[in-house]
Amino acid sequence: MGSEREKGEVHKSAMHSLNHIIKFADDTTVVGLISKNDESAYSEEVQRLTAWCGANNLTLNVDKKKEMVVDFRRAQSDQSPLIIDGSSVEIVKSTKFLGVHLADNLTWSLNTSSITKKAQQHLYFLRRLRKAHFPPPILSMFYRGTIESILSSCITAWFGNCTVSDRKSLQRILEVLGDDCVATSNSSTIIKSADDTVVVGLISNNDEAGYLLEIKNLERWCKESNLLLNISKTKKLIVDINRTPVEKVDSFRYLGVHIIQDLSWSFHINTLVKNRSSVCTTQDT
Repeated sequence: MGSEREKGEVHKSAMHSLNHIIKFADDTTVVGLISKNDESAYSEEVQRLTAWCGANNLTLNVDKKKEMVVDFRRAQSDQSPLIIDGSSVEIVKSTKFLGVHLADNLTWSLNTSSITKKAQQHLYFLRRLRKAHFPPPILSMFYRGTIESILSSCITAWFGNCTVSDRKSLQRILEVLGDDCVATSNSSTIIKSADDTVVVGLISNNDEAGYLLEIKNLERWCKESNLLLNISKTKKLIVDINRTPVEKVDSFRYLGVHIIQDLSWSFHINTLVKNRSSVCTTQDT
């Protein structure tokens, strides 16, 4: 009875301290640390796993087995392929492990590229649903189930080490999703750049109903998309060319440009000249 128990438990833990065996459902991965070109412990671990499979009437499909070597040494040498039941295991530059693409240089560009490509394919269906005038709760449910689940899959493992280029690829997907928040009124326009959103409304005959409805729609969209509106940073600028402007703010800075109520650019130009002069004075000093 004791020998049978050992036979069943042998695959759960590695024999050598330099090795690890990772098992998930019917997938088994052997991770080995090879030091000073000594592969004996790693090879013995694989042979032990192979013997366990044979003793338990399990067959290893060598054609589906892959080996990935992570080697950061300056003087790298060719690795001899692993042999299982007389067949050599293919050495690859990347592999897919539990839905995540791993590369032998331990970067995440391949994984990010795969995620963005898959998410973009689902964006097409989201646009089709929106054109069919599906209600926002349905669109939000579709987004969370088919797009957000892809973007957030194992995100704690790979996002922290993404390059700037990888993060920009992901950001472009989110910006496209942000485009789904569009104006519903012909007299209003929504301008979106990165995380800045501006609502421009044309108010005629003192009728602000369409403009206020647009604000409510934006608030609802943010709530359904789990986004927070920072009221303290939200400003309102009124441009009135027919009567004395209602005083809210004297000027408004949008994407680095100063916009004032009479739509002239003197204040913006003076600000640029002033900043340039201060820089020159500092350099002269």
